[in-house]
Amino acid sequence: MTKRTRNILIGIVIFLVIVNAVSYIIGRRGGISQNSAGRITTSATSVRINGEPIPSYWFREMVYIAAQDLQLFNFTVEENEDERTCTIENPEKNYTVNDDYMSRLSHIEENTIGSYQDYTTLLDGYEVQGYRAGRYIIIPLNALDNIGRAAKSDSANVIEITLGDNTATAAPEPSSTPSDVSVTPPTVAPVAESTTQQGGRIIVLDPGHGASSGSMSDEEKSAAGWVYNENRGQWGEWRHWKSGTTWQDCGGSGCSGRVPSGGSCWYSIGSGDRDTEPDINLQNCLAAKKYLEEMGYTVRLTRSSNDENPSITERIKNCYPNNDTSAEPDAMAYICVHSNAGGGSGSAYIQLGGSYDQAGIPSNYAEDGNALGKSINDRIVSLTSLGEYSGGTIEGLEALILFCKSPVICGYMEIGFYDNSSDLAILRSESDAIGRAIAEGINDYFGN
Repeated sequence: MTKRTRNILIGIVIFLVIVNAVSYIIGRRGGISQNSAGRITTSATSVRINGEPIPSYWFREMVYIAAQDLQLFNFTVEENEDERTCTIENPEKNYTVNDDYMSRLSHIEENTIGSYQDYTTLLDGYEVQGYRAGRYIIIPLNALDNIGRAAKSDSANVIEITLGDNTATAAPEPSSTPSDVSVTPPTVAPVAESTTQQGGRIIVLDPGHGASSGSMSDEEKSAAGWVYNENRGQWGEWRHWKSGTTWQDCGGSGCSGRVPSGGSCWYSIGSGDRDTEPDINLQNCLAAKKYLEEMGYTVRLTRSSNDENPSITERIKNCYPNNDTSAEPDAMAYICVHSNAGGGSGSAYIQLGGSYDQAGIPSNYAEDGNALGKSINDRIVSLTSLGEYSGGTIEGLEALILFCKSPVICGYMEIGFYDNSSDLAILRSESDAIGRAIAEGINDYFGN
């Protein structure tokens, strides 16, 4: 090795050492790491809880507070490393001010890095989105919706929270400031009651997706309504009935032949595998079920846990009394609840279009389904922190298997984007409000 070559190699080694050292220093001094969820800054919106000013922070386009500051109102905040949980609770519902904590309110420095948590944050039993901010856990202000009432103060950019009071107030007028628009907590109206109770009226709620196909045995797939296609060597189901029939799978012929772009009459079970979405869909449906039953509806769930993954063919059996497909369907409607993905934000419904040729559907099947989807989506947009995606409608998916097989009108919802961190925080912290909005939208359509 020549002296020149040796010097070049030594120079490269020194350069690499310097680069690694600088990267380490930047990371130690607040640089963005792979676990970073963004920078925390001072919020332009002030927060008062039960009359007391509480530090507030601007993070991921929302207002956050430190969970530890709720100790001022007799909450306990406990982190359990073994169980990977942070529990924030006030079982006595005693929200009087604890003066011991007045001088201990949080102070998170400007541009502190907020980090993703690898465990669950629970506020009075509700799962909320928590982030690590130094020695603090921060949670979105609207996580308090389940235990308090929010209202806009007469003063500009001030949110008043009254713990223990869930009475809804009129929606505050939106401000022109971006922070104010983003942080206005959702106004949830009291559960509507139609002039006549909906006794006996049946709604099918379908939490989309479920257990991963890779976790299911062949016996479980068969029991869940999936069929094995010998020619393709895979499990799945057919998208259509034979034209003019129900419960006669097309087998690839004798049907409308309409399929999504690039698809076929066959739908593979693996096409529906998801990770985060199934539980979001389930929680939204469980909340909607609760409110619909309060209104007097009868609700059937197509699945009640994340260990299940029925085929669409199996799910729509819930439209019939006791799953008896030889009888007439007795459900008023089938509501399919999903969350979107792929680079967007907000809530929408998937539009039906054209003609559907399964037997027995109403004459205005597509029009009625779209009106139902719009009614639900309008409520979600008005009663939660989710905005409206793409004008509230998703087009170009008129050939979805549900549309081609359902015996009753159906609304297909894509509520928020679970791969968008801001939407995900809302989906996790506002599932009760989303469920209530679904119920209100259904009742708007049928109750009026």
